[in-house]
Formats: sequence, C-alpha cells, structure tokens
Amino acid sequence: MKNLSQIKPRVILLAVLQVLIASSLYGQDHEEVTSHENEHSRHSVSIMIGHTHIPKGFEGANNNQKLIVPSWGLNYVFHFNEKWAIGWLNDMEVATYVVEESDGGQIIRERPIITSLVGIFKPSKNIGLLAGVGREFEKHQNFWVLRAGIEFEFEFNESWAMLPSLTYDLKEEIYDSWAVGLAVARRF
Repeated sequence: MKNLSQIKPRVILLAVLQVLIASSLYGQDHEEVTSHENEHSRHSVSIMIGHTHIPKGFEGANNNQKLIVPSWGLNYVFHFNEKWAIGWLNDMEVATYVVEESDGGQIIRERPIITSLVGIFKPSKNIGLLAGVGREFEKHQNFWVLRAGIEFEFEFNESWAMLPSLTYDLKEEIYDSWAVGLAVARRF
C-alpha cells in the first residue's frame, strides 16, 4: 500500500486540472462558443495506431532489449471551446510482456487496456497538451495511471483530421511507458 506522501502529488495534480478546466469554462462568452460551433462540431471520435516503449519491460528470457509493442486506441473528445476539451482515451497494447520491478520481482502484462480521462489545453490551433488520470486493466494486476502528452492536429477538412501524438504514462510508480501514435479523427 502506498503511503500518504506518495499519493499527495497525484491528488494535487488532479485538483489543479479540475480547477483549470472549471475556471476556463466559467464566464465564457456566448459569442466564443458559437464561433467554435460554426467552425467545427464539439464532438470527435478517433482511431489510433501506435507503438509503446516500456523501458522496464521485456519478452521471454531476453530482458536486455528495449521493448516496443504495438498499440491501438479508440478515443472520444468533447470540445468546450477553441482552447479547452476533455477526452476519454482508450488504448490496448497488443502484446504479452514482463516488467521488472525495482526489487527484482517481475509482473506479467497480457494485452493491457488503459482507459483515461484527460483535460486538453490548446495553446494554438494545431497543438494540444493533455494530462489526466486513468486505469490500466489486465488479468494479473490493475494499476492507476497518470497520463501526460502532446498531440498535433492536421485538418483534412472541417470534419476529418490526423493527430500524431506522444504520451507518457506513469503506472503507480511501478513502471512507465512512452507511446507514439497516429490517429484519424472524425468530428460531428
């Protein structure tokens, strides 16, 4: 069980994210929301393909190689306005591997699924910064996840976009991973 000092930074991060999102929504101009509705719809769904690097992971007896596994994702994002959005991101790593703990123990991971709720801030039209919390589900052991990342948006037209991304997941301070993905999004 984690002691209280290890949990406090996570709680503080979540509280800060909630305050930032709530404060950005309070007092928004009706004009700004209307212009965003005319430009794009508020909802988007995307399918992502990617690769996830697990620094402490290995397959079989070969534990000296860097482990990179394929991953798929299905995401939903709701845009409050041009600057702020909230997303439900779902990824599945398509592999079975072992993670080595700092004490020498090993954790088996079999096709883990990660679901997370993130806040997205867009400092510019084509860049989105995201941070949030989620859960990694796997048949041997589940972990809480802190997620942070950046995505770039390239529009095909007003309904379709391509989103390359880079995300970092910290899984209960037991292990972490980096993922590079490419998503195709449909707005509606």
